Amino acid sequence: MSYFCAFTLAILIFTATFAASIPVLPTIKVLTGPNCHMCEIMLNNVRYEYHNNFKDVTVTQLRHSLYEQCDLNFNGFTDQECHRIVDQDAADILPQLQNNTSSYRICQNEKFCC
Repeated sequence: MSYFCAFTLAILIFTATFAASIPVLPTIKVLTGPNCHMCEIMLNNVRYEYHNNFKDVTVTQLRHSLYEQCDLNFNGFTDQECHRIVDQDAADILPQLQNNTSSYRICQNEKFCC
């Protein structure tokens, strides 16, 4: 067996052995980064708007406030995607705000932060 063949075989064995243990990266939505940070900023702005009192806030009111945050912080496709996510998650976010869950924890629960 030539040196090249032995080297190639060793690389293949190494790759086969360790490739299975390499974790699959999560989608961009769950990585720590701009989505996590923007989620926190938006929720903190909404907390300020409602003086951190969500007792009588409806899902529709929260959705409207989050839409405004989308419009202020994004444009184009990302603004549309933000609106879609708000539609999907607003009903889950409101009880967490009512329970005074931290913005970071809410963003984690909604899979925007690791």
